[in-house]
Amino acid sequence: MNGKTSHCYTFRSFRLETGERLLLNNGVAVPLTPKAFDVIAFLVKNAGHLVEKEELMNAVWPDTFVEESNVTRIVHMLRKVLGDDQNGNKFIETVAKKGYRFVAKVDEDIGPRESESSAAETPSEAVAGSQHRTRIVFLSAGFLIAVFLIFLLSFNFRS
Repeated sequence: MNGKTSHCYTFRSFRLETGERLLLNNGVAVPLTPKAFDVIAFLVKNAGHLVEKEELMNAVWPDTFVEESNVTRIVHMLRKVLGDDQNGNKFIETVAKKGYRFVAKVDEDIGPRESESSAAETPSEAVAGSQHRTRIVFLSAGFLIAVFLIFLLSFNFRS
């Protein structure tokens, strides 16, 4: 690994890895557009606090004119992704005429990525390790077959 600092947030079944620009739900990657990721990351970083619409637009679309409807559309999409519903499963609260507040309890984890990766193999590392072991087995078997064939051929030439 490269030893960079990993900045992660966990809330309910989700894990937001800002350095990797990745949102996981129970360990499964959730596909997000780049701007949707920026919006969720900004809201989560400011969890429990009011984020005014203007502040959010300036953070996600700096030096660009953006209509408020873009923010509304992305927040609506994020609510669907996160599973917000009327049954109390709420992540993003709307503060009328002001902005939004991320209301789920958020735990922040800042630490080196290497400690995370050494604790458990990622699925891609497990597959790579399995492929490497398979390659070694086949190469070893091929070597043994070659040695055996050389032995047989040299035995036949002597007779």
